[in-house]
Amino acid sequence: MEKEVVEDDFLRAFLVTLGYMALFTLFLFIPLIGFVLAFTLGPYIAGYRGGRYTVEWKKAAFGASFLWTSILIIIIIFLVLPMFPMGFELKIGGQEMLIIALVYAVNILFCAFGAMTRFKERATYV
Repeated sequence: MEKEVVEDDFLRAFLVTLGYMALFTLFLFIPLIGFVLAFTLGPYIAGYRGGRYTVEWKKAAFGASFLWTSILIIIIIFLVLPMFPMGFELKIGGQEMLIIALVYAVNILFCAFGAMTRFKERATYV
């Protein structure tokens, strides 16, 4: 069996993780379970795929998941919510902030778990 040669390329790991997170956002269109898959399985696989390119898996997983979650929340707040009828006013209170914080936390956590799993598979202990 041939050893895997690893090049430490943080930018590539970051972009791969970000790309997979963007791709797996399409899980939102699956009825009933799409929301759960988009914010658990999607980031896990994204972190797993991006974690193969760098030893700094924590930075890549945190940065990519934070950036993509921010983009997604901004899209929802400024593009989707105003499309509802009856002059929808945007007022963010405590419950909305809690939901946003939970989305961030779950996304970052699962992305880091995926990257850590990939890194531990690849690591050799002396």
